[in-house]
Amino acid sequence: MKEYILEFCNTIDKLCLSEIEQVVSILKKIDNNTVWLAGNGGSAATAYHTQNDLIKMCGIKAISLASNIETILAYGNDCSFNDIFKKQLDIFAQQNDVVILFSSSGTSKNLDVLSDKYKTIGIFGNLQNHNRIKCDYMINIDSMDIQIIEDMHSVIMHIICRQLC
Repeated sequence: MKEYILEFCNTIDKLCLSEIEQVVSILKKIDNNTVWLAGNGGSAATAYHTQNDLIKMCGIKAISLASNIETILAYGNDCSFNDIFKKQLDIFAQQNDVVILFSSSGTSKNLDVLSDKYKTIGIFGNLQNHNRIKCDYMINIDSMDIQIIEDMHSVIMHIICRQLC
């Protein structure tokens, strides 16, 4: 238990505050546009939680792309799992919308396909992986531990929401 707490605290100490401040600055300029959120597994849960915080606490339009299970399964089955988020954005996203990608590894193909077409913010762990998704803006989590990374996703987004509200 103590080891986890120590690693968590060390990971917080290694966060780059200027990366977080840059994202806050971008989201402060969102105006009437939408923040789209995407992730897989635990990161999908973080996307859904962040949607709630951005709407309720900050009054920002936000939609988790992981929240429509029927659409996800239809695209995953009929097209490709790699397109489950892209197809939704292709239909609904507007110019100047922002997409926040949550990933422990930063290598998910269904997130990677978004970085070419949309303004993306990646919040990723596993800094040693050289095949990470290329985003317009990044917040790096210096950990290889999935549970620590998932906890840091929430901490980072709570920090961002406090700065926005």
